[in-house]
Amino acid sequence: MPLFERRLRIAVLTRNYGRHKGGAENYAVSLAELLALKHEVHVYCQTEYNQHPQVHTHVMGMMLAKPRWLNMLIYSAWTYLKTRQGFDIVHSHENVFHGNVQTFHVKPVTHNLFHAKYGPSLIWAWAKVLLSPRLLSYLALERSRVRSPKKRLLITASQLLKDLYAQTFHLQPSDIQILTPGVAPVVSNSLKTVQAQDVVQLKDLLRKGLGLPLDKQILLMVGHNYEKKGLGTLLLSLTQLSANNVLAVVGDTHQIPAWRQKAQQLGVSERVFFLGQQTQMDKVYPACDLFVHATLEDVFPIVVLEAMSHGLPVVVSPAPYCLSSNLLTHQLQAWVLTDPHDSHELAVAVEAIEAQPALRATFLKHASAFVQQYSWDKLAQAQMRMYIELLDR
Repeated sequence: MPLFERRLRIAVLTRNYGRHKGGAENYAVSLAELLALKHEVHVYCQTEYNQHPQVHTHVMGMMLAKPRWLNMLIYSAWTYLKTRQGFDIVHSHENVFHGNVQTFHVKPVTHNLFHAKYGPSLIWAWAKVLLSPRLLSYLALERSRVRSPKKRLLITASQLLKDLYAQTFHLQPSDIQILTPGVAPVVSNSLKTVQAQDVVQLKDLLRKGLGLPLDKQILLMVGHNYEKKGLGTLLLSLTQLSANNVLAVVGDTHQIPAWRQKAQQLGVSERVFFLGQQTQMDKVYPACDLFVHATLEDVFPIVVLEAMSHGLPVVVSPAPYCLSSNLLTHQLQAWVLTDPHDSHELAVAVEAIEAQPALRATFLKHASAFVQQYSWDKLAQAQMRMYIELLDR
């Protein structure tokens, strides 16, 4: 049987199998479910939130949640024992020491620790590593993922991340492939498919369900690490915006008390609505007016694609804070900030989009064309071609 017609047995490694757990998790779930339509897919995880009739899930459970580095080592060993035999492809989305396909979703730990360090600062960085079992384990696992690149398939989620891994680990450009995140088609209840006279009614209905005000412009932020995703800048910008602007925050519930207190200290607590984790984001995006992603570190955020697909204007950080922003043209597909730390610049962006309907229309037109390049169906086909090339080798 020709290789491209063969039904493959694929193991997917992701600790949290759930779209709402983050961008990397959404990426792993979406591709696993599409590959399972034609191949036998087994997912090895610690927690399971998504279920699919054609995906076989194997749950290890959280035997030891902390320390995280020890938990990762246990997960690495468990998945190694479970996938040693019987699989054509073992595809890891995690920092584990095995797997013939490795997808990297974040900047290298090695880069974060040692980049631009010289002399005493480099010595101090190495001293911290040698005294830390956590850092030693992360570096060892990361190094094991990039070994023998000719015998493995190494994938990054953006061109800039590929360049970073090639530079950090002295790899050839041909050693690394790029497979970006994608976005699912917007379901039929999207605002884009609703008659104009019903748009307001639908938006009001969604807002009531989420506990959001009906008569305000709602800014939306989505992310589990509130500090890294720029909530601090957003709260400061809210103090400079009119009371007509309020903020909805979707993400990790554990951080809400601390950030609610920060909002109270800034005098904007009544204008910030913490929605916690949301498993049905198709009911959140259409309820809002503008998506803000003033992230301090991101590779290729799926939430930006999702917001665009739902017709929301997007304000996003530039590279190198967001490594996919080099694909966007300022004031064409999105408003690209120059500095995500600058709350005044962010407030100016929000006011400009609110005051210029023509600018909003430009975003809608060009963002829609941009998003069409990143369908999960196309990306799953590209993933399959990469698998076949690897097996051919």
